[in-house]
Amino acid sequence: MGSLILFSDRISLQLRTLFLVATAVVILLLFPIFIENIGLEDMSDFDTYKERIIQANFDSGSGINLSDSNILVKVFSYIYRPLFFDAHNTFSLFVSLDNLIWLVLTLTMIYAWIKYKIKFDYATWYLILSILCVTIPLSIGLFNLGIAVRQKTMILPFYILILYVNNIKIYLAESSPLSFVSYRHY
Repeated sequence: MGSLILFSDRISLQLRTLFLVATAVVILLLFPIFIENIGLEDMSDFDTYKERIIQANFDSGSGINLSDSNILVKVFSYIYRPLFFDAHNTFSLFVSLDNLIWLVLTLTMIYAWIKYKIKFDYATWYLILSILCVTIPLSIGLFNLGIAVRQKTMILPFYILILYVNNIKIYLAESSPLSFVSYRHY
């Protein structure tokens, strides 16, 4: 719904701005409840809380030190690691094979977007933004690959839907005599 409002050409800029302001107000009103639920007295305790969570995740056995890495490395590690060089047992070897498949599918999808000049519709934007809204916050403080593997299942449905929509658009682009045609309604 939000992506429909934000990316629609039919909705005026004033209405989109109003939607963003209303969303920001709701987030600001809910923020104190969030802080209370995670057990913080005030925001000055947040750094201590974050360091405690990072250390607990790192000390658990499958942790990796990403504290000095930039956000892109953290997001990549959250989605696609452990890879083969991170595998320390048989289970992590199977997980690394799964993550390699995710990586190949993602690269194939990006290649298809570029090759067929596929334009994103509202649903695709919504799915991408949903993945980013889940992935970025979790990747900032999560350095435990075991937990990341389990939490990745939250974005799996969105990712599968992107692959499905992408495959439909590729099929339509290949079967169309004009491959540059925009298929916004599919």
